[in-house]
Amino acid sequence: MIDQGKIERERQFHNERFIHEADPRQHLDKWYASIRHGAEWQNELVRRYANNADVLEYGCSTGGLSIDELRLPEICRSFTGIDISDVAIAKANRHADAAGFTNARFLAMDAEAMSFADGSFDLVFGRGIIHHLDIDKSFGGIARVLRKDGVAIFCEPMGHNPILNLYRKTTPDIRTIDEHPLKMADFVVARRHFARVETKFYGLFSAASRFLDPASNRLPYRASKAFDNWILRAPAIGRYAWYCLIVCHKG
Repeated sequence: MIDQGKIERERQFHNERFIHEADPRQHLDKWYASIRHGAEWQNELVRRYANNADVLEYGCSTGGLSIDELRLPEICRSFTGIDISDVAIAKANRHADAAGFTNARFLAMDAEAMSFADGSFDLVFGRGIIHHLDIDKSFGGIARVLRKDGVAIFCEPMGHNPILNLYRKTTPDIRTIDEHPLKMADFVVARRHFARVETKFYGLFSAASRFLDPASNRLPYRASKAFDNWILRAPAIGRYAWYCLIVCHKG
């Protein structure tokens, strides 16, 4: 059953966010800088799998990641982006037109009920989107629209760290009430829909290094990132990371 109330809450929240020229959440960028290596891992994988492929960005926002940062339409066969926010989609289409990308399209769509035909894409990717959705519907829909050997690549926040959860509770205005950072049990759900699911946790000590290294470009950041890469391999510890890179293989 489609939860129309949740869909409208998400649409209204993100329309309000994207109606402004400056992102109201921009003040969080200083924290995301301390875990940027996870986004860089994802970017590398996305560009690798996007080459000459039909690509779907799942929760595309205004298209900044795919158009400006990754320039995906230059290397993929076709590019499609979807988002619940019609305001974001309008901006994304203008963005693609201005860049001269004729093989890119952006559509306002409910990610839990995609209208694409089965097996439409080789690659589906997104950043910070799955945790807004029903996990089973989301992974099920993604698997459906992927081709036999398709891949899905996501970066998502984790929900086991009590300090991060306390911060989330004290800052309700910067998130929707339906958000639910992922738990380890959610990866079990993902494995019902995909032949193989790989996880790589990041952002524990590197996030804390922000207090010692505000610019996140000196020794505290580099050292804590290296330590995270070692210690977060253990799922018992990895679950307490801020974020996780998730790679799902359909075949």
